[in-house]
Amino acid sequence: MDNVVFVVAAVIGALAALVTLVVSRPSAMARRGPNPAIGIRTSETMRDAGTWNAAHEAAWPWLRAACLSAFVLEFAMVGWLLFGGPSDSAVTVGHLVAIGLFGLGAVVAARRGHVAAREHHRRRSGGLD
Repeated sequence: MDNVVFVVAAVIGALAALVTLVVSRPSAMARRGPNPAIGIRTSETMRDAGTWNAAHEAAWPWLRAACLSAFVLEFAMVGWLLFGGPSDSAVTVGHLVAIGLFGLGAVVAARRGHVAAREHHRRRSGGLD
């Protein structure tokens, strides 16, 4: 098999998307609470557990879509490479599309989370902030 590097890259990409999907579930993020390592860490989201949870609930649909689309693309490429390989350039484009979709979804998720955290804090403080 001359596409070993591409297969390994696709497997790593699929696993990374799957791990991110599992680790970033709102229930998992609520258990972790505000922390310096994992999650949407902005001045708004780090205020307290309530704003942290609101941010991750709002971000979840976008992050889930990003992870699932990247996982499906990478997993499809593994099958494609193993059972009738495409050209190297097609695989490279597939990886770039998967990374781009994941990145775009993560950026939108982070923005949605930040806005939700800010709104949550404003509601709690009675709009005095």
